[in-house]
Amino acid sequence: MLRTQEIPIRDSLLLQKKQINTESKLLKANTQLASWRQLAAVIDSDESDTDDEEQSDPETKTEEEDAAELSDLADAYFPER
Repeated sequence: MLRTQEIPIRDSLLLQKKQINTESKLLKANTQLASWRQLAAVIDSDESDTDDEEQSDPETKTEEEDAAELSDLADAYFPER
């Protein structure tokens, strides 16, 4: 009687060990994925900072900004306008 109970218990323990190993691998993969997502967020943040710097650079103005500046210059040089 004792022998027949040992086999299911051993199988159960082996199954639990496999589940623990699988869960451990999933945890490692999720941790790595979270690290990659954090890295991607930092890279995106750096790119948006670079975009902001380019927008504030006087050489990279929009057409509306150029038109407003030209209008101001024209008013300064041609006040009768």
